[in-house]
Amino acid sequence: ANGRNVVVSNLFDGFNCYDINNGRHLANLATPIIQNVSLPSLFIDGGQSILCGSSCGYVLIYSGNMNSVLQVLRHSGMYLEINAATAIN
Repeated sequence: ANGRNVVVSNLFDGFNCYDINNGRHLANLATPIIQNVSLPSLFIDGGQSILCGSSCGYVLIYSGNMNSVLQVLRHSGMYLEINAATAIN
């Protein structure tokens, strides 16, 4: 949550975004799903971007307005854990 919105893993096709104040569904952030597991998400860059995990080893960074994928981070291992993210200007 970023104080206005919350992003939750929907256990089906990625993440759902909701407005905290009225519960309105704002967007679906499609994410590759191989296993039906809860996935992590985190608002980064002061709420300007959303970092979303996947069950296939990708990490997707979505725009804060939830309209586009800004970057896909891939790796060859089974697990990737991201504990913090910092924007570099």
